[in-house]
Amino acid sequence: MNNSALFDFLRQLTEDSQKLADFEKDPRKAMMTAGLTEEEMEAIVGGNESSISSLLGGSASPAFFRVIRIRNIRIRRFW
Repeated sequence: MNNSALFDFLRQLTEDSQKLADFEKDPRKAMMTAGLTEEEMEAIVGGNESSISSLLGGSASPAFFRVIRIRNIRIRRFW
């Protein structure tokens, strides 16, 4: 199991409605509050699953991203 801030942040978006609402309201603030690095934030806003998976040490399965898409988490450039 990956214990990185990025993994925790993405997992929380899929499990916690308030975290998701905070992200949708102010993505940069939500990511900074979660302690993500600039590189991690860029990977998220770029929507690049390969980059995100690489930053997670390859621990993100396709099912992980499928859950994100099903939850309609919009990962796109916000700023």
